[in-house]
Amino acid sequence: NIINSAFRCNFRNTSGGAVQIHDDVHVDFDGCTFAGNEANASAGGAVSIQNNAVVSFNNTFFTCNFTSGGTTYDGGALDIESGSNVTITGSNFKSNGSPDATWTASADTRYGGAIYAAGAAASLVTLTISNTIFDGNVAGTGAGIYLNDANTTLTNNYFTANDANAEGGGVFVAEGNNLATLSFSNNTFTGNNASGSCTGIDVFTEAHINGANNDL
Repeated sequence: NIINSAFRCNFRNTSGGAVQIHDDVHVDFDGCTFAGNEANASAGGAVSIQNNAVVSFNNTFFTCNFTSGGTTYDGGALDIESGSNVTITGSNFKSNGSPDATWTASADTRYGGAIYAAGAAASLVTLTISNTIFDGNVAGTGAGIYLNDANTTLTNNYFTANDANAEGGGVFVAEGNNLATLSFSNNTFTGNNASGSCTGIDVFTEAHINGANNDL
């Protein structure tokens, strides 16, 4: 376990600006801070989680983490891929996706200003988030969260002032292989923005979502 630790202003020319967790590793973060970390020309400004890793974040603060080197890199704070299982509880994602909280074409995070979670037909990602705040994150698409082939449960979360240059100010759900199960309940979306032709100011989805008691 990693408890009450701070990861600040780290820079890497590979995935995971501060931390890289791969290959069936299990790590729990509690009371940690990730601030100002950068992954250049790669994914996961703060943390990259891949290849069936199991990770939890409790009471953890992510702020001003981003990817750089061109708008083809994903996951301003977290990059979650290839069968990994991530649980996030009571945490805060603020102003991720760009070093100055203003998205710039050909420079800042493409998909998932705070979180990018993408699996494949044979290796779906599992993502569970509860009691967490997404505030002022930016991206090309999916400023708060970008999902693709990710079994996802969102419960009691608050999305505000997240800004996507295209679609999905709060959450963007890609169709993928249409195998993932998505459940959104008791989430609040307010003051988010998306500037694309199809917008989806709060949620843009290409897949079916089981939803209950969300405030949009």
